[in-house]
Amino acid sequence: MKGKFNMDKNDEVAQDVCTDMLQVSIRQFRYRLKKEYWPKIKNLTLEQAYLKKPDHVEEKSWKELVKRWFDEKYQVHKRYSFQ
Repeated sequence: MKGKFNMDKNDEVAQDVCTDMLQVSIRQFRYRLKKEYWPKIKNLTLEQAYLKKPDHVEEKSWKELVKRWFDEKYQVHKRYSFQ
């Protein structure tokens, strides 16, 4: 079984695939955090929202996410038309 999963760590394709998988996982994690926590913090001040940090999230990462969520630039929803 182990032979099926041998991978050359220096192979560019393998590195690209692993990078893509990690990026998708991180994006999904941030999406789920926002889905769960944005309704709870959207009416708070930035400083109050920082205090609502989940236990499983690093403080620095939480502050960066909350800062982004509160930024008006990121609150604009674009509508796409598929005509």
